[in-house]
Parts: sequence; structure tokens; C-alpha cells
Amino acid sequence: MKPFSIHELKARIKAHLHREQCSHLDHQPKLLHQGDLTLDLYSLQLFIETFRFR
Repeated sequence: MKPFSIHELKARIKAHLHREQCSHLDHQPKLLHQGDLTLDLYSLQLFIETFRFR
């Protein structure tokens, strides 16, 4: 995986969350977890462990 700037990472995450929200179905989870990362699909927030990115 190549390194990204924090701004590019935030833009990629926001775009992914937007796509997920647009295709959202009621049975999908509100939170996606992968290792230390948690994506909140409703508030469009990213958490790494307990640190929240805005």
C-alpha cells in the first residue's frame, strides 16, 4: 500500500462513506470495523482506536 497524505486519506474515506451511505440498506450495520479503524456510516466519522478524525 502506498503512503497517502492525511488530506488524501480523509478525501478517500469521505468518498467511500458517501458511496456506502448512498447504497445504504436498513440491514447494513451503522459501524464498520477493521482492526483499529471504525467507520461510522451515519455521522461520517473515522476513528482510529479512540481518536476521532474530523
